[in-house]
Amino acid sequence: MIVYTMSEAELKREVLLDMYNAFRWEDRNSNKFRRLVLKATRFPVYFAYQYTSPRKNKWIISLEARSKKETKDDCRISYVVTYESPHGTYAVLVSWVNNEPQLIMYPPHFFSRFRDRAGVNEISTVRLMVRFFRHNGSYVYDKQTKQIAEDKYCVEVYGSTLEGVCLGIFSTEGNILFRTFVTYEMLKGEQVERFTENERIRKEIHGA
Repeated sequence: MIVYTMSEAELKREVLLDMYNAFRWEDRNSNKFRRLVLKATRFPVYFAYQYTSPRKNKWIISLEARSKKETKDDCRISYVVTYESPHGTYAVLVSWVNNEPQLIMYPPHFFSRFRDRAGVNEISTVRLMVRFFRHNGSYVYDKQTKQIAEDKYCVEVYGSTLEGVCLGIFSTEGNILFRTFVTYEMLKGEQVERFTENERIRKEIHGA
């Protein structure tokens, strides 16, 4: 079970160990989504499961189909695990880069900013997360190395997605921590052209 006091390495180990429980559970329950897709007259079709694993971790499994052909292994699917902290609920999206797992982490503050800036009215934290990942689960990244002290640097990362840009940093473990969210309307100066082009590329890659 994920606990707030875990190190990042411990968190990643627990997420990856439990992810296969989430894989197997979704596979056993995939017929429900398949029936929705086959009966659908409008696309895309979205669906989200909430699943508590034998390791007591809480998962949000989101599925998307853009045609009747996208069922079973052909649909778009994301796996997000959540855990509690004294500050609120964290979310961790499991991503893959060059066939290697990478965690994308979202603190409670991130979802608070997303709610306010995207004008989302969801009150429930889980429903807000489902809403966010339904529309913003794919990214095109930009990054920039910044000096923060005489001999210290950090790598800032900007993830362009459907409704705006997620702003954060790369961790020392090679994962991403997105700290906050801005809409495209909030961008200024050179950011407008830069992130608008990234969003065009993202749409071309992911199709929406």
